[in-house]
Amino acid sequence: MNCEAIERVVTQDFLGRLRCVGIQHEACRIQTPFYDPDGDPIELRVRFEDELAVIDDLGQVAGALFSMEQDAETAPGFLLVKSLAHAHGVALDFDEGLLLVRCPKKELAGRFLNFLSVILSIQTSLPHLRTQKRERQSLGPRLGKSFGRILADLRVLSDVRRHSKVPGKTVEDWIVEYLYRARSAQYNVLISTVDLDVANPIRKAEHAITMALDLRGAYERDKIRVLYDTHRRNSDTAQAADLIKENEDLGYQAYNFRHAAEIGTLKNLVLQELSPADSQWQRAFR
Repeated sequence: MNCEAIERVVTQDFLGRLRCVGIQHEACRIQTPFYDPDGDPIELRVRFEDELAVIDDLGQVAGALFSMEQDAETAPGFLLVKSLAHAHGVALDFDEGLLLVRCPKKELAGRFLNFLSVILSIQTSLPHLRTQKRERQSLGPRLGKSFGRILADLRVLSDVRRHSKVPGKTVEDWIVEYLYRARSAQYNVLISTVDLDVANPIRKAEHAITMALDLRGAYERDKIRVLYDTHRRNSDTAQAADLIKENEDLGYQAYNFRHAAEIGTLKNLVLQELSPADSQWQRAFR
């Protein structure tokens, strides 16, 4: 096989693994053939503004910084991201939690690859900054990141606290994926995410229900929500999903990530409870 043939095979294989997996507000979400440290595909979003192309990371880097508690401006992780972004002409949008670049449309292909290389560098480097493991882990890190992209799209990510340690009624602390104060300041919202594509999804569902009930016992006035995802797996995961849904009357609200109507309802609730202009955060759990 000569050089031209090798180039053709490699190029076709790479391009064939780039695919649009969603269109929203005239923006295309593109899945790349690369993966982050959690095993999720790295996705970029592309949209046009007049004569410019805009590429952003859908808040994936911001989500990684939050999950590692490296989001403070003096944290090593934040400084690493800031340095790489500056070196490659990438902008940091603090309001929306995005890394992005703007370029003429004719330069889209080259800038797309350059931007992707920056994201890969960041995603490869950040895990090495982790200094200690948490006593408890999130029940749904992959779903948590997916929902984080939705919050970024809604422009409310900066009003939300992620990976919060919250004491329950009987358990010293639980890891709540997303926590925020409703705009009315009359209640908090605690959202746990659950990935059900595991070896024993029923046990994981029972764990999620236990967590929701323990939090309900500790915070009677607050909203406890469970967001779960079967990742389109087998009947066991579907049974686990049914178990979570069937026990809603015990004091929490459950939302299936695979049901567009339920996600639409959850998004509307978040928008009602938070506003991009309302960035004041009251840390009720300390």
